[in-house]
Amino acid sequence: MVDCGNGTAGFFAEQLMRVFGVDFTQLYCDPDPAFPHHQPDPVKTANLVDLRRVVLEQGADLGVAYNGDADRIEMEL
Repeated sequence: MVDCGNGTAGFFAEQLMRVFGVDFTQLYCDPDPAFPHHQPDPVKTANLVDLRRVVLEQGADLGVAYNGDADRIEMEL
């Protein structure tokens, strides 16, 4: 599960996961500077609500949330 937070990770997350052969689902990976779903700041717990929910619903092994410029991530197990 990858949450790009509508930030710049949306430009490369899919390609990166495919290079490593990762089976994944995208969440908010269309870049949008208005950040319509939540702020792309994975340090704030409120921004991880959707990711955590979908990880649990889908039984994903891992959830990764990027910050806006994709230089930091938060991993949810």
